[in-house]
Amino acid sequence: MAFKLGRLLWRLLFALSLATAMPSYSDVLIDNVIIVPTKKGDTDSTRRAILIRDGFIHRISVAGEIPIEEGTLLIDGEGRFVMPGLIEMHAHIPVAEAGNDQLVRDTLFLFVSQGVTTIRGMIGNPYHLRLRREVNLRQMIAPRIITSSPSLNGRTVRTEKSAERLVKLYKQQGYDFLKIHPGITLPAMEALVKTAKEQVMDFSGHVPAEVGIEKAIEYGYGTIDHLDGFVTGIAEGEVNASHGGFFGLRFAGQANTDKLDKLVDTVAKSGVAVVPTQTLFTRWAGEDAASELASEPEMRYMPRSTVELWRQRKRQLQDDPLYSISQSLRLVELRNEILKALDQAGAAIFLGSDAPQVFNVPGFSTLHEMEAMVDAGLSKSTVLAAATHKPAAYLAALMGRNKAHYGQIKEGQVADMLLMNNNPASDISHVRSLHGVMLRGQWIDAEQIAQKLDEIAKRNR
Repeated sequence: MAFKLGRLLWRLLFALSLATAMPSYSDVLIDNVIIVPTKKGDTDSTRRAILIRDGFIHRISVAGEIPIEEGTLLIDGEGRFVMPGLIEMHAHIPVAEAGNDQLVRDTLFLFVSQGVTTIRGMIGNPYHLRLRREVNLRQMIAPRIITSSPSLNGRTVRTEKSAERLVKLYKQQGYDFLKIHPGITLPAMEALVKTAKEQVMDFSGHVPAEVGIEKAIEYGYGTIDHLDGFVTGIAEGEVNASHGGFFGLRFAGQANTDKLDKLVDTVAKSGVAVVPTQTLFTRWAGEDAASELASEPEMRYMPRSTVELWRQRKRQLQDDPLYSISQSLRLVELRNEILKALDQAGAAIFLGSDAPQVFNVPGFSTLHEMEAMVDAGLSKSTVLAAATHKPAAYLAALMGRNKAHYGQIKEGQVADMLLMNNNPASDISHVRSLHGVMLRGQWIDAEQIAQKLDEIAKRNR
């Protein structure tokens, strides 16, 4: 009963926020569409009508069966495909500089422009707490924001006492979870984990060298991101985790995949999820030249200074005396093996691309990530689940809810969805064929998206 009352209150507050931001809000009816299956075994190809009211999916019926009332926006799907909005589980959100939040707004819109309706920000800042409130009140076009604490790393967490103090502080300040970075000593990490559990606060991110993958799993990370620690964890011979370079790049040739079954089985049984960020490696550490990546059309949506910085960072990696193309390709191949093994073991896998990071433009990189996961050997249904209802369920638990209120095309869910010209269940790249995005009940068609993208490109000339 308490949960039902809480849900009703949440819906009332949500509707009030819509009314404040959009006083002329009306129902939306999307008719004659096919719902893309995101769960294994779903095969329904019936054409549907979906009625959205007050930002929620109010009714789903057979196409043509829902009457069109006065004031309703009708979107004729014409046999197109609809799926839940994408959830980006490893994003980075800029901070407004000197009161200028244009870059922030542009970054958030880039996510939405490619169908991302929820992001998990991975380096929090006090500014993001305010930004989260503004987004919840629909004061800008932006995905839903889940934000981490500021970075917990070897510089900020030097002692057990500092670990305890920061965990309690970030809990009090209202961050959604803790972000772990490298450099934390084992004693400090143990104090951090103990305090986090006492404060009922999730912790996710990197695996510090002194901790290692096995202890990270034992500690009960929410998610281990970048598959950090996995390559080092299966490396043979003399291995100093702190000398592994770019996520174990230097140990790629020492990996013993015979150790993989035990490791991934441990992960699957633990309930710890992974956010692989494959595209970070295929693009940053991969063999494509920096000049080639910098010339891609999507780069026009990023500031020139950012693209130049990305060039430099890729060159720095490639100029490392211990770097080689063959070693890099082996790392990507090895990560593909690890990811496929995790999937086969039944481990939880969530989609995340680490944007904006080296040559990963927000939104566009999410689509690159989906393709990279399929290239690694994951099924299209697995990837669609990793981008929708599975992370939604995880985030619902993180936020203290019994059920996810987004992540599915289902009556009662928040109306976050994509309308596509082609079916991504048959070809994952069809996620790019956007006809429009519905963001918490607000319809943004392809023409509006293109116009806004053009404005962003002009700002970055």
